[in-house]
Amino acid sequence: MAQKSILLFGNVSGSHPSRYIYPSSYGDYPNLPEISAESRDPLESYDFPYLRRNYGEPVHIQADIYTLQRIDNNTRQKYSLFTQVATFLLFMGGLLGAVILGYKYPMPISPQVMITFSVLVAGTSNPGC
Repeated sequence: MAQKSILLFGNVSGSHPSRYIYPSSYGDYPNLPEISAESRDPLESYDFPYLRRNYGEPVHIQADIYTLQRIDNNTRQKYSLFTQVATFLLFMGGLLGAVILGYKYPMPISPQVMITFSVLVAGTSNPGC
């Protein structure tokens, strides 16, 4: 019964029922494709150029995620996700290896050298001059 009333409501709104998401908590909101603002034509004259959309245009249910400053899910990435994760893990492993080597082979501490004013004036490193 509930499914039938939802379909009737979808038909009243003027769109085909297959364009709606069932069952969801979005009601009869249409199932629009996820098109980010970055993948839209930048040279088109929009009513809202900042959002790259026109007045009255239906938007995705999560349109606030797909603005110019956020997610761009339509552009192909230069490197695959596997390559990105592998590069990150190799870099972090290299840093961890450098820290471990630093603990294993510490830098020796040199003895403290007292520099007096006479050494600085003479310009030599031999304090006996």
